[in-house]
Amino acid sequence: MVVAGVIAFSAILPGDAAMARTTKCWYGNAGTQLTHTFCDVNRRINANGHVVFDIDGLGTIVMWDDNTAELIGNNGKYTDNLIVSTENNGRDHRLINLDNDFNFIFRW
Repeated sequence: MVVAGVIAFSAILPGDAAMARTTKCWYGNAGTQLTHTFCDVNRRINANGHVVFDIDGLGTIVMWDDNTAELIGNNGKYTDNLIVSTENNGRDHRLINLDNDFNFIFRW
């Protein structure tokens, strides 16, 4: 389900103490009603000082300072053509793949 969408989405070192939680996630193509699910999300800071989110079943999302992100998938594939926007007073992070308009949103 989420992983299948991520394949289309991507075709995400030791850090601070982990803060994991089960949270709401949505995914799908832009312009359609997104599918709702729940994700296990872990937030951490990597050795380079970047905010990183590990999402079970998906992979690792590295957030860059210029409102972009890199997804390193669990299957080893990655994409770096992602735009990040925050919504809902900064609680929701929307990743948009510029190659295919696939959206993935997670709440933190």
